[in-house]
Amino acid sequence: MIEGRARLVPLLPSTILDSQHRRPAARDTGCMPEPAAPVVRFELFSSAFCGACHSTRAVLAQAAALVPGAVVEEHDVAFEPDYSEAHDIQLTPTVIVRASDGRAVFRAQGVPTLDQALAAAALALAG
Repeated sequence: MIEGRARLVPLLPSTILDSQHRRPAARDTGCMPEPAAPVVRFELFSSAFCGACHSTRAVLAQAAALVPGAVVEEHDVAFEPDYSEAHDIQLTPTVIVRASDGRAVFRAQGVPTLDQALAAAALALAG
């Protein structure tokens, strides 16, 4: 307050609260559509002591940012041993790129380049 006067602040849509003084979720307001299934899924199999996994994570994040509808899922082999074994993971990092139907279109051990990740995404999009 300045000299006993209240400062007026316009309410923006993001600051409107419901009757219980909570912000409604974006999907409750009709502003955001329900998320669709990913069209490209980058699966990263990593481990806590894997130095190359950090670089792989960065490459996949960059690729996912460039491909609409792409997501990155990371699986730590120590915490998901059965899942990792079912996918025949021998080394970390291992990347499997999947199309929207779950089919694997690319698999690599080690750090992929951004070009390789984008080429794999193109394979997944091509169906």
